[in-house]
Amino acid sequence: MSGAQISALTTAQIQALSTSDFKAMSTAQISALTSDQIGAIETADLVVLNASQIAAFDTTAFSDGLITYQATALTAAQTKALTTAQLNAFGSDQIAALGTDVSAFSAAQLKGLSTNNIVALTSDQLAAFSGAQLAALTTGQIQAIETADIAKLGTAQIGALTAVQVKALSSDQLNALGTDQFASLKATQIAALTTEQITSLSTDNVKALGAAQMKALTTAQLNSLTSDQLAALDTADVAALTASQVKGLSTSNIAALSSDQLNAMSAAQMAALSSEQIQAIETADVAALGSAQIGALTAAQMKALSSDQLNALGTGQIAGLKATQIAALTTDQVAGLSTANVQALSGAQVKALTVAQLNSLTSDQVAALDTGDVAGMTAAQIKGLSSDNIVALTSGQLNAMSAAQMTALTSAQIQAIETADVAALGTAQLQALSAAQVKALTTEQLNALGTEQFASLKATQVAALTTEQVVSLATANVQALSAAQVKALTSSQLNSLTSDQVAALDTGDVAGMTAAQIKSLSSDNIIALTSAQLNAMSAAQMTALTSAQIQAIETADVAALGTAQLQALSAAQVKALTTEQLNALGTEQFASLKATQVAALTTEQIANLATGNVQALGAAQVKALTVAQLNSLTSDQVAALDTADVAALTAAQVKGLSSANVQALTTGQMKALSYAQIAALTSAQVGAIETEDLAALGTDQLGALTAAQIKALGTDQLNALGTDQVAGLKATQVAALTSDQVAQLSTANVEALTTSQVKAMTVAQLNSLDSDQIAVLNTEDVAALTAAQVKGLSTNNIQALTTGQVKALMYTQIAALTSSQIKAFETGDLVEFSTGQIGAMTAAQIGSLTTDQLNSLTTGQIQGLSAAQVAALTTEQVGKLSTDNVQALTTAQVKALTATQIRALGTEQIGALQTEDLVQFSAAQVQALSTDQIQSGLSTDQIKELTTSQIAALTTAQIKDGLSTDQVAALTSAQVQALTPAQVAAMTTDQIQQLNLG
Repeated sequence: MSGAQISALTTAQIQALSTSDFKAMSTAQISALTSDQIGAIETADLVVLNASQIAAFDTTAFSDGLITYQATALTAAQTKALTTAQLNAFGSDQIAALGTDVSAFSAAQLKGLSTNNIVALTSDQLAAFSGAQLAALTTGQIQAIETADIAKLGTAQIGALTAVQVKALSSDQLNALGTDQFASLKATQIAALTTEQITSLSTDNVKALGAAQMKALTTAQLNSLTSDQLAALDTADVAALTASQVKGLSTSNIAALSSDQLNAMSAAQMAALSSEQIQAIETADVAALGSAQIGALTAAQMKALSSDQLNALGTGQIAGLKATQIAALTTDQVAGLSTANVQALSGAQVKALTVAQLNSLTSDQVAALDTGDVAGMTAAQIKGLSSDNIVALTSGQLNAMSAAQMTALTSAQIQAIETADVAALGTAQLQALSAAQVKALTTEQLNALGTEQFASLKATQVAALTTEQVVSLATANVQALSAAQVKALTSSQLNSLTSDQVAALDTGDVAGMTAAQIKSLSSDNIIALTSAQLNAMSAAQMTALTSAQIQAIETADVAALGTAQLQALSAAQVKALTTEQLNALGTEQFASLKATQVAALTTEQIANLATGNVQALGAAQVKALTVAQLNSLTSDQVAALDTADVAALTAAQVKGLSSANVQALTTGQMKALSYAQIAALTSAQVGAIETEDLAALGTDQLGALTAAQIKALGTDQLNALGTDQVAGLKATQVAALTSDQVAQLSTANVEALTTSQVKAMTVAQLNSLDSDQIAVLNTEDVAALTAAQVKGLSTNNIQALTTGQVKALMYTQIAALTSSQIKAFETGDLVEFSTGQIGAMTAAQIGSLTTDQLNSLTTGQIQGLSAAQVAALTTEQVGKLSTDNVQALTTAQVKALTATQIRALGTEQIGALQTEDLVQFSAAQVQALSTDQIQSGLSTDQIKELTTSQIAALTTAQIKDGLSTDQVAALTSAQVQALTPAQVAAMTTDQIQQLNLG
């Protein structure tokens, strides 16, 4: 039958066909069967068909007509004979109906199965597939296998899957695999999984992975694992990963690793992690890392750790880090470390930190470092610390630092140390500071140091302080300085000290300063020194002070200086003392000054000394004063000198005293002057002695006055002398008085003059005496005057002589009087002349007597005149003689009258002549009488008494013109008889008529 014929058969006919019929059908006939026909074929008939026949079925008809029970009835051989087209045309029921005979499928058949057919395969069918069969499946077929069917696959079947097939498995298929199935996957199969497949794996399957499988995973696969998947991995699986695999893990996968998984990692695995992977490790996991894992981290990995990761590390973990690991940390990482972790760092770890790392530490971190860690840091590390880190160091940390570490600190670091920390520094730390470091300390830092700390500083350290530092020091710290420290201070440092600071220095410190230091102190510092400090200074220190420094010492301090300090002052220093300073010295202090020091005082200083200090001067001190110094003393100062001091003055000093100073000497001081001192006074000095002082001088002192000194005495001075003093003067001293001095002598002093003193007076001196002075001279003094003295007396002085003095004049003195002196005698004094004194007068003296003088003479005095004296009277004197004096003339005196003298007598004088005196006239005397004298002067009684010789001696003119008629009439007969013829002839008629011719 042809194909068409076959196709025309009814289903009944088909069913009626025998088995042999079917068995005999050609492939063409088979191919011609319709679906209905095929469906009508009985199973017994169907199963006899050979492979060719089976393969000959029309694909569509076969799939449409073949019913499930038929399919089920197909033998394995028949099944194996099915073409791909046939199979692909089968419905799922048909495929399922094939049963386990599918195990007979060839690779080509399997490969030709449609996805629907694959889907239609039952679990048992799939399970019946051999590995080779499964390996023949295409990726599409693989993907078409239902999950339930996949789950039924045996491990052998699973293991038979090719890499491509495995890669084709869907997520559901993969996850349908049981853990055993998954565990059975070969490494190559695992490696074939796509990242999507990996990602889709259930955690159970992931967990089921073996070490070999894990090791087979590619980087992409590993990175496709979800966090849950990763978490599901056994620690052994993780530990099995190669370094490359680990290195390829994504950050998210790394983050998904559990603590146990991470701790299961070997050192090599840990070392293989990239920086990003390291950073992906969760903090909790980091915190759980074991020492092996942590120790395996490389420098780069350490550098990659985030702050949170680092801070997640426990103190034990931190402590377990290698020094190289610590050194690898970035500054940000270090800065992010928790204080607990920083505190956990060991000495070796801290020592491994770089400068940059150390400087990245925060204040709290720095403070968290153990003191031992700080102590273990290198000098370079210390030197590299930032100022902020230095600020952060605690007192304990700083005090843990070694000398080398302290020395390594820079100036900026030193300045960064907090004051509280500075205040807590130990002696070892402080003493380790270099000069530059000390110089770098701030004001606050220095003042934060306690007194004990400051006292512990080395001298070289103190010497290194800047002036700004020194000036900022608290007084307590300045006070804490030791003598050695103060001794180390430079001039600039010392001068930078404030007043309060200087005052705070211990006396021992000041005493320990060098002379150079003392000399370098500023005036302000000198001012600031206390009394105690100054008194602590040695002689050498005091001597080192400059003039400006000396002047800067406060008066109160000067007043408190001790003897040792004062006596140490040099001449120049003493000279530099101000007025206030000198006057601030107490009397005891001033008295303690050396003579050489006193001698060094300037005149200005001397002039401004307080009287109390002047009074305090000792004899030796005063004796040391120069003339200029003495003369600079004021009146009050001079007056304040002790008498003993004045008495100690040398002759040269005394001689050098100014007049003002001499004048300033008190009475007591003057009285204390020695003979030699008095003698040394200049004329000007003597003239300056005050009257009361001069009046107090003893006779011995006055006796020391030289002629020149005496000459220098003023009127008031001389008159201030007491009578005893005057009387005590030497004759030579009196003789030395100037006329002016003598003229100014008080009458009391003149009266006090002794005979020898008066006798020593010069004519000029005597003549300088006024009447009052002359009048008070003792009579014995006057009597003692030499002839020369008397002769030299002025007429005023002569006139000033008192009656008593005049009466005391010696004959020789009288004889020495000049005519002028004689004339100067007052009539009252002259009248007191004794006859002897009158008789002592020379003719010249007599001739010099004035009319008043002559007329003042008493009768006795007149009568006491010698003939020569009378003869010496001038015609004027004679003519002015009072009638009483004329009458008083003795016969001898009258007889001594010269013709000229007689001629000078007035008529009254002539008339006053005693008759007995008149009769003694010589012829010459008689002839000397003028006619008027005779006529008007001679009384008739006198005429009558004339001797005949006298009458005979009358000239004719005298007779004619002189004799009055009464006088002629009075002539006695004897007298008439005595008339010469010439006389008679000369007489007038009237005269003749009156002649008594009887």
